[in-house]
Amino acid sequence: MIEVPSQIEGFEVLEYGFFKEAILPSRYKPPADGSPHMEPSQNIAICRRPGDDTYHVLFCTASWKRVTSDFCYTLEAARELPATEFGESVEQWQEILHRCTALHHGDQLTVAEFHRRYLAMEGVKKAELIDGMVYIPTADAIEWHGSPHADLAGWLGVYRTFTPGVQAGDNATLLLPGSKSEPQPDLLLRILPQHGGRTSTVDGYVAGAPEHVDEIAESSASYDLHSKLKVYHQAGVLEYVVWRVWDRAIDWFVRDERDYQKIASEAGIYRSRVFPGLWLDANAMIAGDMQRVLAVLQQGIAKPEHAAFCEKLRQK
Repeated sequence: MIEVPSQIEGFEVLEYGFFKEAILPSRYKPPADGSPHMEPSQNIAICRRPGDDTYHVLFCTASWKRVTSDFCYTLEAARELPATEFGESVEQWQEILHRCTALHHGDQLTVAEFHRRYLAMEGVKKAELIDGMVYIPTADAIEWHGSPHADLAGWLGVYRTFTPGVQAGDNATLLLPGSKSEPQPDLLLRILPQHGGRTSTVDGYVAGAPEHVDEIAESSASYDLHSKLKVYHQAGVLEYVVWRVWDRAIDWFVRDERDYQKIASEAGIYRSRVFPGLWLDANAMIAGDMQRVLAVLQQGIAKPEHAAFCEKLRQK
């Protein structure tokens, strides 16, 4: 038996049923001019399209090839349509909605199927596909994620304010062509495409690997430092910063062709090799001393290298 598809010709399948045998509509008359006859239908699917308030009933062959279709304004009317059009009722409609729209932690999915389900799940605000596996984080505690995330975002936001031509992102999904992953990093910084950046914008999403990505992780055991690190390297992310909150440590990785290299801070300060002036006092960030964090950042922004970088971006 052929598996019931979740989509047919762009329609989302909600329910499906079967006739006992393949039949033609009760009012069907074979064409008199010798043109091909209609194929009998055996499978029926009740479908909808995103944004469409009507229900479409697709009458299909046993292989789910659409033969004919009609639409109704209520689900009840759609369920009665086989009896009206074919003279035979469906004994039992079976739901497929839960199978075709739900995301579950640990699912193995293609990028296309993951993206489709993610869009369909209005209540889910964060989900990632990493090397074909779905990751859905649990609720975030303010001490272990919410507050560190806000502080790191503030640091990036200030740099973006003083650096025209770059864009910061918070929980923005990445489309990575040719990859089995669709990550949603906590934070990112990219050079905009019109200023010479490596990414593009497709349907409102970042397509390609941004120059800089930040993640908030609980510890070194987190997938941020294992499977996701590999995905970012393969995609071409140039800088990867991971704040291990439980370990009270921040790791700054720089990409080379073979792997990521963890760089050392200079007098306690990390200095970006991609974004001149993006300086981070890791100890101050971990301690929550944002005045010190932003003071060090301003020192970097005041350097001639940052001014030259801004001028280069303006000339693109």
